[in-house]
Amino acid sequence: MDPGAGARRPAAEAARAQLGAAAAVSAVLVSSIIVTPLAFDSGEETRAGGSSATSPAAERNVPEQGGDTADARFVRFGGTDYEADVPKGWKMSADEPGRLRFLDASQGSPRSLSFRRGGSADDDYAGTLTRLAEDLANDEEEYPGFEQEGAIRDIAYQGFEAAEIQYTYDYDGVPSRVRIRLFHFGDSNASVLLHAPVALWDESVPYYERFLQTLRELS
Repeated sequence: MDPGAGARRPAAEAARAQLGAAAAVSAVLVSSIIVTPLAFDSGEETRAGGSSATSPAAERNVPEQGGDTADARFVRFGGTDYEADVPKGWKMSADEPGRLRFLDASQGSPRSLSFRRGGSADDDYAGTLTRLAEDLANDEEEYPGFEQEGAIRDIAYQGFEAAEIQYTYDYDGVPSRVRIRLFHFGDSNASVLLHAPVALWDESVPYYERFLQTLRELS
């Protein structure tokens, strides 16, 4: 998924640096967000982005739960204990336990929508995202041109506190934007991340919003 240009720090080093900067937060909560902007392709961690480097075995068509939705742009995805509407025609990659990525199947597209859950629920979501922004702002090599857009938003989601951040950076020379929501889901933390080129942002946001609107636990 990472077309990559030029030398990058080893992924493990980058992850350790980010986790160390957020030591005041529980390790599980930090990893659920700090690692979220990274993609896991062919056993290597890279920044969020497209799917060109992902091995074919890691990607598959989205298994549908209930088929098409009322909106032709989406299908209903059924996980083991939750369901949500996801972009129709995108690929799915279960690249690590507790994390799913939905990847735009267009050749060379860097768009992705990620969902991750794990760890005991924690309500310091805004604080976690604040530390994330500080880490990324100080990581010019991995996130060149990083710029947070607006303040971190404290919001309500599914009856609980949540927080959301949006930022831009240059992904291999392409101006890109990321939006992350960190929230309580069931008895754990969860996050949803949208990554897309700025030029495709407006048409990509509905995928993020629809996933969050339709995400629910299955009894």
